Amino acid sequence: MADDEGSFGWCGPVPSHDGGTSEGDFIHKPPYAWTPNDAFAENVVYRARCYCGTVRFEFAAQPVTAKFCHCKVCQRLHGAPLAVLFHKTTVRMSSPTDTSLVFYSATKHARVHDVPCKVSCGECGSHLFDEGRNMVLAFPSAFELPPGPLPEPLRSQMHICYGSRTADVLDGLPKWSGLNGESKRLDDQGMPL
Repeated sequence: MADDEGSFGWCGPVPSHDGGTSEGDFIHKPPYAWTPNDAFAENVVYRARCYCGTVRFEFAAQPVTAKFCHCKVCQRLHGAPLAVLFHKTTVRMSSPTDTSLVFYSATKHARVHDVPCKVSCGECGSHLFDEGRNMVLAFPSAFELPPGPLPEPLRSQMHICYGSRTADVLDGLPKWSGLNGESKRLDDQGMPL
């Protein structure tokens, strides 16, 4: 299992860890393109792709966590309620190797690689993931999985930003009004516990 630094041949700090636009040559660093090696290829657990198949990513570890996010930004920009978080250096773009990606900063309201940012396919517009300072927030709906229930590691462990939900979810999972551990716990109907 990989950690967030030095994973699968990547040596050095986590790319774009400081956020913003300061990372030079980011497209040749995780989670985009970097020198492939056998250790990464031998550990691929999941593969994901955009709708048209132009852009593909590989994940060489299980996610750190899985969450339902009800924030207004997620609702408006991609509508995918379930997100799984991976360490950035356990993710790589497997095709293409060019720059067929579109970046969007919700903070700057601009198409720019300004971490944290949204990453989409430049061809079909599919939202692929959110790039954070240390993590990639990916969506299981883009994963190439066999039919049936999601594998256990991809199943949600909680709800975050439940205070912004559009409907009550009666699933018994822990619910946080904002971010987990940094906000109030709520019950299924949104009442404080």
